Amino acid sequence: RPARLARDVAGYMRSTGRPAGFLVLTRSQKTYEQLLGSPPWGTTAALEAGVRRSSDFRRVYANRDGAVYALVERAGSR
Repeated sequence: RPARLARDVAGYMRSTGRPAGFLVLTRSQKTYEQLLGSPPWGTTAALEAGVRRSSDFRRVYANRDGAVYALVERAGSR
């Protein structure tokens, strides 16, 4: 499931036609889910696990509060 979440998010981000894309995942998103429950698509933790292993994303920044992942441009996508 984590790999599919990462693939789905990357696909959506690419479908927007924007020249660059960034995914921001934070500790507060995980806390929100602990307090109020997960959204129907899954959890932020599962998404982050998938994104970490995905070749579609590259982590560009991280600290204890969260991480920023850049969408990796595919060859010939421009």
